[in-house]
Amino acid sequence: AVIPLPKAEFYHFGTSQQLIESVAALQNVELDETKLGYAGAKRHPDQFLQNSKFKFPLRQEENHTLWVENSTVPATWRLAHEHVLTGVPDNDWDLQLEPGICLDFVPVGADEFCVRPYGFGDSFAGKIGDASTKWFGRSVNDWFAARDLVVGQASCLSGGAQKFPEPHEKSSAPADRQDACPTTDIQQAALFPVFRANDLNPRFIEWMFAAKPADNPPFAKLWQNSRRLSAQQIGEQANLSRLYKQREGHRHSCLAPMLRNGRWSVFYRLDLQHTARDFARTNIALPDSSLKQGDEPLNFFHDEMFRAAVLRERNDDRWQAHESKAFSLLRDMIIHEAQLSPAQPRASIQEDQIVWGRSPVRLDLAGGWTDTPPYCLEHGGKVLNLGVNLNGQPPIQVFAKLSSRPELVLRSIDLGVEQRVKTFAELDTFAQPGSEFALAKAAFALAGFLPRFNADNSTRSLEEQLRAFGGGIEVSMLSAVPKGSGLGTSSILAATLLATLADLCGLGWDRHTLFQRTLAMEQMLTTGGGWQDQAGAIFGGVKLIETSAGLAQTPNVRWLPPHLFGTGQANSTTLLYYTGLTRLAKNILQDIVRGMFLNSPSHLRILGEIGANAERCFNGIQRRDRAEMIASVRTSWELNQALDAGTKSPEVAAILDRIKPWTAACKLLGAGGGGFVLIFAKDEVAAGRIKHELTSNPPNARSRFVEMTLSESGLELTRS
Repeated sequence: AVIPLPKAEFYHFGTSQQLIESVAALQNVELDETKLGYAGAKRHPDQFLQNSKFKFPLRQEENHTLWVENSTVPATWRLAHEHVLTGVPDNDWDLQLEPGICLDFVPVGADEFCVRPYGFGDSFAGKIGDASTKWFGRSVNDWFAARDLVVGQASCLSGGAQKFPEPHEKSSAPADRQDACPTTDIQQAALFPVFRANDLNPRFIEWMFAAKPADNPPFAKLWQNSRRLSAQQIGEQANLSRLYKQREGHRHSCLAPMLRNGRWSVFYRLDLQHTARDFARTNIALPDSSLKQGDEPLNFFHDEMFRAAVLRERNDDRWQAHESKAFSLLRDMIIHEAQLSPAQPRASIQEDQIVWGRSPVRLDLAGGWTDTPPYCLEHGGKVLNLGVNLNGQPPIQVFAKLSSRPELVLRSIDLGVEQRVKTFAELDTFAQPGSEFALAKAAFALAGFLPRFNADNSTRSLEEQLRAFGGGIEVSMLSAVPKGSGLGTSSILAATLLATLADLCGLGWDRHTLFQRTLAMEQMLTTGGGWQDQAGAIFGGVKLIETSAGLAQTPNVRWLPPHLFGTGQANSTTLLYYTGLTRLAKNILQDIVRGMFLNSPSHLRILGEIGANAERCFNGIQRRDRAEMIASVRTSWELNQALDAGTKSPEVAAILDRIKPWTAACKLLGAGGGGFVLIFAKDEVAAGRIKHELTSNPPNARSRFVEMTLSESGLELTRS
């Protein structure tokens, strides 16, 4: 079978030219700023400096086609173009390179370097005695002739193994001895001299690659009598420990300057987790941040989290303050979007009316975690979920009405508690740990009952504002779902509260505004989290929700046919089961978001796969292909476990192992570790076996199957 690969391209890395061309092409694959998520995208020149101390002032036109790695290049050098420079040791030379000259210094033994100069286009193949064999882009015979040397002196044996005539002397060696090595492949020819670092001479190096070298018998004799290695022997005798140590030293010395110049460099797009470990080992003090107002907003929290990671590696307790600041910056940035359009609440119902808001819960099939800041802000999010009612009713409900007293009355029906709020100070406690009714207080704040969220913040007190409003407000909340369910109840209750208050206060918020305000509200509560929970309930039905990269997360919703979750499947072959186990998502969220902040390659790779799997799930449901949809749910569960090993706890594993023979796929909903599990049975008979297994011998007193029905309407609002 032929599998088409959309947008697939092949990049060659076989030659020096291809190395630079291919890397330049990869660096410039995407220059569309709307896709990159930041402004100022520019084409990268074909000049690449890696792990190097580089002081030479580069010019884009004159010094094109350049690759420098693990090298020291002082300002006293003179470069042209088409250079590959690798392994150059620390030096203060005034070396001048001709166009197309490449230099490689390979550590040999304890303190020596093999000097390997070559031409940019050299293929390094062919017999050394053939006129067509090239070195420095010219016939290798010409190299020997220009230096008054004999081809046979490039013996395949290392230097010192045989006696050759002095330059300008006539050889007395037999003819067959002179002709033996010209048949040797240039790869086996001993061309490259070995010196101690202190004996490296820039004039001698220039003499080696010069197109027209000056007559210099001492250099010819030096080359002739030096210990020399062939290209093949270099690979066999290279001291890799020294090479890696030199590279590590260069890499470490680059870190502080890169961080200082982070606002202009690629530093904040590096693997900051690995970079932080490297930085921590250097014992170099962290430089002050160079970021300024107006710089890329996301770089600020990358910077703080990087500093936290370095200090954490060094067992320095100050890491906690930097990490807290990173999360705080993220919160403030998202909340700022809500403050840009403050609310102006006005009573819009009769004094005897009640506004009734009710929402389904969400079941996530694929894409979860891609909706979580900062990932969605930098890469966009893609989640496939559905809204369902439980046991025949929307499980999240809010009732709101006006009251004659100028106060806010907050009640929880399921918890049986009540609180009265009479001042701005009492309302502004939603971010404090242990704050009662934090959700309701944050919702009232966003609805304009705190000055910083109000379009007219001249009101001196909450009592004064409520009297002008026309009275107080009583809110009663019901969450008919166990805590830690994995069904997104906290965010959904937040969205339902906002929608109910928006209707009572005449704010005119549509579903997209509720989506964004709920995201801000989660940040105000310091619980963090993404946007898929409220999206699952606000929009209802089966759908794929996508956002593009950027601070303003605007959902694009693509609805799907409900057939795979209708009456023929729901509660028949597709089962919803409460494990009776709970796991709070905040700590899980913090660990995974830390990986996002630090550009952890493993986190970003898995998140990319999670997003792609959501698209696969969408295609399966769109075609009504239950097998394809089930396969994507199975993949989703595997990817969630790869992202967070705690997703499948031993207690959860024990439950799932019991029903494994009859299960086609299953997935714990939300962050996992407990709560509800969605089970796809192989068929109706298998579903019956699953139900019998878990009801006849339940894993705990709280576990149970729950009836679900698809909610096509999603969030609903009515007035009495």
